Amino acid sequence: MRDAIASSALVFGAAALAGCGNGDPTGVAPTASASAVASALAASSSAPAPKEPRPPWIGVDGPVAPLQGMLDPAKKGPYSGPTATLRGTVTITGDAPPPTTLTFPKECGQADDVYGTLFRVGKGKALADALVAVTGFDAFVPARTEAVEVVIDRCAYDRRTVALALGQRLDVRSVDKETSYMPFLDGSEYSAMRVAMPAGAAVPLSTRKPGQYLLRDAMKRPFMLADVFVLKYATAAVTKIDGTYEIAGLPLGRVRVDVLLPIIRKTKGKSIELKEGDNVFDLELAFDAKVDKPTPVPPPEFGTRRQSTVGPPASPPAPSSSN
Repeated sequence: MRDAIASSALVFGAAALAGCGNGDPTGVAPTASASAVASALAASSSAPAPKEPRPPWIGVDGPVAPLQGMLDPAKKGPYSGPTATLRGTVTITGDAPPPTTLTFPKECGQADDVYGTLFRVGKGKALADALVAVTGFDAFVPARTEAVEVVIDRCAYDRRTVALALGQRLDVRSVDKETSYMPFLDGSEYSAMRVAMPAGAAVPLSTRKPGQYLLRDAMKRPFMLADVFVLKYATAAVTKIDGTYEIAGLPLGRVRVDVLLPIIRKTKGKSIELKEGDNVFDLELAFDAKVDKPTPVPPPEFGTRRQSTVGPPASPPAPSSSN
């Protein structure tokens, strides 16, 4: 049971190629000769190409166009009409989350609070680390930032679920004063890992493919896990320890709202009507310890590897129940 819980779904602007033109080594003024014309043409053809425009919602390296093509396939451009904000609280009823049998080093003072139970529940049955996604609208709503930051404190990530829009970068920063970490995005393609130094700069992690990944630590702390969902849309949020979430910039009208608790793949959703301004929508899941079991994931792989095949590639899973 310990391994099952510990390994459960706890889930690019590069410049265009630039040539380098060669000037006339003799220093003689150019003439209308054939050789001079040829030299001029050669210099012109090897001039640096203009840089590809990089919108503020793209934070990963590499060409922008393929990513933007997946985010906005109809080429509508960013939505600029009246908007709605959706906020609410996700709660969970039923059995209490069972404790894990994990043990943590003495320097890992935050680990038990984050990983000591199958999932985290706050006051009033508030559910933490649940993914809330809004879909079903016909518009392109870009991410508001190029990166999402996750903080490490005393051997624990500050959340067990992370939501990224395709093209956003994941920045992992340690606020510890003494301990170092080596975070990596398991399931993504990478060839080197960097160390998150005590109170140092963030380690940037990225992928150019939608899907579900695992944020891990390579320094013998297997309990440090978080689900990372890379979605083809930015209209998603993760609940805090008090169960609250907020998603802004939404188009008005009929939309679908779904919630997912990754550790047990529990889902629920409903279609609602969004009006301009604030909208409140609460969701409730139910946990049955005899039925809802942890979702296992493959053991970690270090070094360059293929993209993960675990989890939904671009959209929330079908809800288990609807209202």
